[in-house]
Amino acid sequence: MPLVNRFSAEERAQLGAWFEEEAEFPTRAQCEVWAKEISGARERAAAKMGMHEGKLRAHMPVNAQQVKNWFDNRRRMKRWDTYKPIGTLSAAQKKAKAGEAKKAKKAAKGGLGDGGVSKGGGSSGGGGGGALPAGGKLPAWVNTLSLLPVLKKMKYRTFAAKEVILSEGDFSSEMYFILKGEVRVSKGDTFLAKLGEGSYFGEMGAVAKGPRTASVRAIAPVHAFVLEANEVQEMMAASPEAGQLVVGEATSRLEELLIRTQEQQEETAEGAPAEGSPGSGSAMAGKIAYSVAKPGEVIVNEGEESDDFYFLKSGEVEVSKEGRVVATLRGGSFFGEMAALCPGPRTSRVMSLTYSELFKLKGEVLRTVLNSEPALMDTIGETLSTIAGARVRDTLNALASGAREPGLQPEHLALAGSEMEHGHRLDILQLLKVVHGV
Repeated sequence: MPLVNRFSAEERAQLGAWFEEEAEFPTRAQCEVWAKEISGARERAAAKMGMHEGKLRAHMPVNAQQVKNWFDNRRRMKRWDTYKPIGTLSAAQKKAKAGEAKKAKKAAKGGLGDGGVSKGGGSSGGGGGGALPAGGKLPAWVNTLSLLPVLKKMKYRTFAAKEVILSEGDFSSEMYFILKGEVRVSKGDTFLAKLGEGSYFGEMGAVAKGPRTASVRAIAPVHAFVLEANEVQEMMAASPEAGQLVVGEATSRLEELLIRTQEQQEETAEGAPAEGSPGSGSAMAGKIAYSVAKPGEVIVNEGEESDDFYFLKSGEVEVSKEGRVVATLRGGSFFGEMAALCPGPRTSRVMSLTYSELFKLKGEVLRTVLNSEPALMDTIGETLSTIAGARVRDTLNALASGAREPGLQPEHLALAGSEMEHGHRLDILQLLKVVHGV
C-alpha cells in the first residue's frame, strides 16, 4: 500500500525549530527553501539505506505547499487548540468574537460554578456538583456565548481507573468532554489513541447513527462532562463553527480507523488471521480501499466504464471535461457519485494535483447499501443525487462559457471541507460509518 507523504519525527522537530526561531508566517520563498532542504535530506538518507528500504518515504519529495500546510496547522494548534481551519474573519469580526468569548468565560464562571451544569450520576460515585474540577478545562471552541445554554445541560460524570466508558459495538449516543484524567481508545486488541484533558470522544455516535466503532477505557480516574445526542445536535445548530469541528473530527477519526483496518487486513492476507481479530472475516475487505495518488496521476478517465465512488481525504484533484478544467476539489470532498448511482461511461476526467489520500468505494456496494435501507436512500441518496445534478449544471455552464465567469459561484462543484453544507457533511460521515460496518 502506498504510504502517505507525512513528515518524520526528525522533520517535524526541524519544522518546529523553524517555527519557533524563524517565522510563524513564512513566505512562499522560505517554504520552498525549507522544502528543498527536507527533500535533500531524504535523498541522502535514501542513498544510505538503499533503494529497497528507502523508496517508500525517502524518495517522496516535499513541496512548498506541504511546508506551508504544516505551519498553518501548527499556528492553529498554538492559537485555537485545533488544527482544523477556523475561518477567515475581518478585524471587526475578530473583535466581536473576542468579546463573546470573554463574556462567555465570565458567565461560565458564575453559571457553571454555581451548579449551572446538570448533575449526573457517575458510575463511580460522580455527579457531586456542577463546578469544573480543579485544573479541568473544556476545548477552546466550547467556551463561546452562543453555546452557554448547551453548557448548562452538561452532566458531570466520574469514572474509576480501568473502567470501561464505551464498548465497541454498543448502541449509545453520548459525547464526552474530558476535564481531568486520560482514556485509552482501542478497536479489538488494537490501540488507537490516548486522549487527555481538554479532549473529547463519542462524537461519532452522537452525530451518526450506528454502533460504537471503538472502545474507550479510563487509564486514570476521569472527570468528564457528558452531552446527549439531541444536545449535541442543539450545540451544532447554535454554533456552525462547533458543528464543523465536531463533524470534521469524527470524519477524520473514522478515516484513520478505515486505514488501520485495511493495514491489518493486508498484514494477515498471506496467512489465516486469528479468529476474532479485527481483520478476520471482515465483510469490508475489498469493498473500500485506501490509497495515495501521486501528482499528475489520472484517477478517472473520461469515457471509461467504471463506477467507483471516491472520498478525498486530503490533497487536491482537478476535474476536466473535453480538455477544459471545470473544478478543483480539495480534501473533504468526493467524486464519482454519478457513475456510482447510475452506472455508465464516466462524464469527466479526474487527475491528482498533489499527493492525494483517497478512499475508493465500489459502486455496487454503495447502491446495495442505499437500496437495502430506505432511510439512507432518503438522506444520503438524496444528498448525492442533489450534488450530482448541481455538478452537471455547473459543468454545462463552464463548457458553454469556455471558462467559469469570475462572478459566477458554483453550486456544489467545488465542495470541500468547510465549504460543504453542514447537512451534506453529516450524510457523508454517516455513509462512511455505514460502510465501515458493512
